[in-house]
Amino acid sequence: MKMQKIMLILFSCVLLAAVLYQFKFDKQHKDDAILVVGTSLDYPPYEFIDHQTQQPVGLDIDMVSEIAARLNKTLIIKNMPFTSLIFGLLTGSIDMIAAGISPTERRAKLVSFSDQYLKGQPFVVLTKTVHLQPNSMQDLQDKVVAVSTGYIMDLYMSKEHPSIELIRLKSPAECFMAVQTGMVDAFVSGSNTVATFLQHIQNPENFSVMQIPDTGEPCSFAVAKNNKKLLEQINQALMAMTADGMLEKIKEKWGFL
Repeated sequence: MKMQKIMLILFSCVLLAAVLYQFKFDKQHKDDAILVVGTSLDYPPYEFIDHQTQQPVGLDIDMVSEIAARLNKTLIIKNMPFTSLIFGLLTGSIDMIAAGISPTERRAKLVSFSDQYLKGQPFVVLTKTVHLQPNSMQDLQDKVVAVSTGYIMDLYMSKEHPSIELIRLKSPAECFMAVQTGMVDAFVSGSNTVATFLQHIQNPENFSVMQIPDTGEPCSFAVAKNNKKLLEQINQALMAMTADGMLEKIKEKWGFL
């Protein structure tokens, strides 16, 4: 039994060494002309799949497409669960996160954030009017509220309203469906995300939307801590896009003005 444990430990060490070597090898031999962007295609209007073309679309997709073009890089979009994106940066499987991600102190310990390209999108509470029309967060004290796991709204609700019962679901689409079906009483998300969902359903007037005061959803891109060159390139591209009006044009296209 003791020998089996020793062999298991040795095997684990060899496996870990092989994985770390592969990460190092991949980074050393990475094609600098390719930009691999990790995203989570379930968060309209930031990034989602167009049902007609089956292609990724959204604010972030247009943003990284423009950045890649300005950097003369071939863009590869890698769809991942939102909660796996930072791990993807840490392991080198992606170069950059573009997923409506908000910079926080906790995340900044693991990754580097670009300059903000979006500021102040307020959080809102979505409910079915027939069940609940909240006037304040106090009205949610005895209710079940859905949030998307790991999103900034999840962090906000956990920190600022710990007494409210939360149910964490994988995506905003699942949270919206939970409100529709009565599985939960409310859904907390960004204002533009909720507006997008309501634009694509019948009878949007059956839903109530309450803005949460003093909230906002700033967005940045994220890169690995050791990839200072790419971070500088992204920030330079953002400055140029701001100067020539392209940033404003993309934001207007997706309803962020």
